[in-house]
Amino acid sequence: MKKILVLFLAFTIPLGCSNDNDDINEVNIRLFNASTFDYKNIVVGSTSYNDLDAGQKSDYKIFEGAYRYAFVE
Repeated sequence: MKKILVLFLAFTIPLGCSNDNDDINEVNIRLFNASTFDYKNIVVGSTSYNDLDAGQKSDYKIFEGAYRYAFVE
Protein backbone atom coordinates (compact mmCIF):
# COMPACT_ATOMS: atom_id res chain seq x y z
CA MET A 1 0.00 0.00 0.00
CA LYS A 2 2.86 2.40 0.83
CA LYS A 3 4.43 1.75 -2.58
CA ILE A 4 1.21 2.73 -4.33
CA LEU A 5 0.97 5.94 -2.31
CA VAL A 6 4.60 6.84 -3.03
CA LEU A 7 4.14 6.20 -6.75
CA PHE A 8 0.93 8.23 -6.79
CA LEU A 9 2.63 11.19 -5.10
CA ALA A 10 5.70 10.89 -7.31
CA PHE A 11 3.58 11.29 -10.43
CA THR A 12 0.97 13.81 -9.26
CA ILE A 13 3.14 16.36 -7.43
CA PRO A 14 5.18 17.32 -10.54
CA LEU A 15 1.96 17.80 -12.50
CA GLY A 16 0.89 20.56 -10.11
CA CYS A 17 4.15 22.46 -10.51
CA SER A 18 4.89 24.81 -13.35
CA ASN A 19 8.27 25.87 -14.67
CA ASP A 20 6.77 28.57 -16.89
CA ASN A 21 8.12 31.74 -15.21
CA ASP A 22 8.53 33.76 -18.41
CA ASP A 23 5.14 35.47 -17.97
CA ILE A 24 5.87 36.76 -14.47
CA ASN A 25 7.07 40.36 -14.74
CA GLU A 26 5.79 41.84 -11.51
CA VAL A 27 5.71 41.34 -7.76
CA ASN A 28 2.82 42.16 -5.44
CA ILE A 29 3.97 43.56 -2.09
CA ARG A 30 1.97 44.64 0.92
CA LEU A 31 3.10 45.91 4.29
CA PHE A 32 2.15 44.74 7.77
CA ASN A 33 2.66 47.04 10.74
CA ALA A 34 3.63 44.60 13.50
CA SER A 35 4.56 47.42 15.87
CA THR A 36 2.46 49.30 18.38
CA PHE A 37 3.02 52.59 16.55
CA ASP A 38 0.99 54.20 13.77
CA TYR A 39 2.98 55.13 10.66
CA LYS A 40 2.02 58.04 8.41
CA ASN A 41 2.78 58.67 4.72
CA ILE A 42 4.81 55.49 4.09
CA VAL A 43 6.85 55.46 0.87
CA VAL A 44 8.69 52.35 -0.37
CA GLY A 45 10.99 53.18 -3.25
CA SER A 46 8.76 55.58 -5.16
CA THR A 47 5.45 53.89 -4.22
CA SER A 48 3.20 55.48 -1.60
CA TYR A 49 1.35 53.28 0.90
CA ASN A 50 -0.18 56.23 2.81
CA ASP A 51 -0.89 55.56 6.52
CA LEU A 52 -0.63 52.23 8.33
CA ASP A 53 -1.94 51.91 11.87
CA ALA A 54 -0.62 49.38 14.39
CA GLY A 55 -1.59 45.81 13.47
CA GLN A 56 -2.93 46.85 10.06
CA LYS A 57 -2.06 45.39 6.63
CA SER A 58 -1.85 47.52 3.50
CA ASP A 59 -3.28 46.76 0.09
CA TYR A 60 -1.01 45.04 -2.41
CA LYS A 61 1.08 47.30 -4.67
CA ILE A 62 2.70 46.17 -7.91
CA PHE A 63 6.49 46.36 -8.26
CA GLU A 64 8.80 45.26 -11.08
CA GLY A 65 10.97 43.31 -8.63
CA ALA A 66 11.73 42.77 -4.97
CA TYR A 67 14.90 42.82 -2.90
CA ARG A 68 15.75 41.96 0.69
CA TYR A 69 16.00 45.66 1.42
CA ALA A 70 14.37 48.83 0.13
CA PHE A 71 14.35 52.52 0.84
CA VAL A 72 11.45 53.13 3.21
CA GLU A 73 10.48 56.61 4.30
